[in-house]
Amino acid sequence: MKVILFGYYGFRNTGDEQLLDETIRLLKESSSHPNYIVARGSYPLPFPTFKRTNYLAWIYYFWKSDAIIFGGGSIFQSQTSFYSLLYYLVIVQIAMIFRVKVILLCQGWGPFKSRYHQHLATRILSKPMVVRSWRDELAKSSFTNSKDHVFCDLTLLQNRDVEIEPLKSSKISLGISILQNEFNTSLKQLRERYPDIDAHYIITQPDKNKQEHQEFL
Repeated sequence: MKVILFGYYGFRNTGDEQLLDETIRLLKESSSHPNYIVARGSYPLPFPTFKRTNYLAWIYYFWKSDAIIFGGGSIFQSQTSFYSLLYYLVIVQIAMIFRVKVILLCQGWGPFKSRYHQHLATRILSKPMVVRSWRDELAKSSFTNSKDHVFCDLTLLQNRDVEIEPLKSSKISLGISILQNEFNTSLKQLRERYPDIDAHYIITQPDKNKQEHQEFL
């Protein structure tokens, strides 16, 4: 079985790259020689890949593949951008044209900026060629009389091979995960109000224009 793996991969987002790792691990568990290729973003990945903006490559791999797997995350939402949602839905539609099975693996659902966005996504993803499993019951409930399966977030299935030593601090340790620098004011107020808190910033997607976002903890 030849499979395309598609998600927000190749953008140096820690969570999404972990979702890709776990999707590939599940593929390897189900087959001793999995045949897959990853549609990636701007940055290289240690797997067989093609650039997601290469539309000729899309046609080629759709012609050769049996299924496309959207592996975890919450890509079917318009809170970030309606055009992002539209892009993923167009890929689903093209897959159907090529008679390629669409597999949604542990997907979240929403949020949507308008009912029209949600209605459009629901209509396309309700097609028989789409196999759906959701990340939680809330996502599943959006599909009326759905018999879809519910799994946990794929990243929660990952094994921790290395035991991490606890931070040696007498303060209360607080891990803060942010995407952008816009929360700095609130974080500053938090630290001023609770000086005994030892805050550790966990940057999941570094901002290449800001040096302070290049550090991972």
